[in-house]
Amino acid sequence: QGYSDLELDRFCRVVHMYFHMVRFISILQELHIAVVWFFQSCRMSHRLIHTRGWIPTVWILGVGLGVADMLDTEWRFERTLGVCISDKTDELTVVVTAVVAVASLVTYGAMVLRASCS
Repeated sequence: QGYSDLELDRFCRVVHMYFHMVRFISILQELHIAVVWFFQSCRMSHRLIHTRGWIPTVWILGVGLGVADMLDTEWRFERTLGVCISDKTDELTVVVTAVVAVASLVTYGAMVLRASCS
């Protein structure tokens, strides 16, 4: 009760920035796993060596997307509801999630198809 609206708004922005960073990192890790499984199922062991280098990139990209999302979306504390809200749709999360979901489904589908044909 003793916090100002500005402090609560800042709290909402920071909490959601960290939440979105973790979400983006998790989503990108899923894509990395899908690609590694695809290379393994296609017996492309020479490509697996390169995927090890993607792990730091996944973390850096996840943090970058989290910061970009924070800069793009304004969060504020709504006192009457007692929650953090945004008046804007979070397009960046929707786009990244959709792209990674499609890529993951394609790689898993290709892996299942290859396994059933061999």
